[in-house]
Amino acid sequence: MLLILVIFIALIVILELPELLKGKAYRDIIIVTLLLFLSAAYGIAYHLHSEMLPNPNHIFYSLDPLAEYFQSLLQIGDEIQL
Repeated sequence: MLLILVIFIALIVILELPELLKGKAYRDIIIVTLLLFLSAAYGIAYHLHSEMLPNPNHIFYSLDPLAEYFQSLLQIGDEIQL
């Protein structure tokens, strides 16, 4: 599991970093770095059967009422037909 994680991170760095540095896309580099760090942290925690990081499902469950509210705002009624 850890080997797959290391290979994945190495591939992202080898394939994407030179283009981002050439284009001076520093914001993109920061975002990619943060996402890689977060995914590596969760991958290592999963591999070690650790509970040190919060479960992402709790965030989704807490934001579910907000998502339903926005969905109800954007929903078009069935009475409109073309």
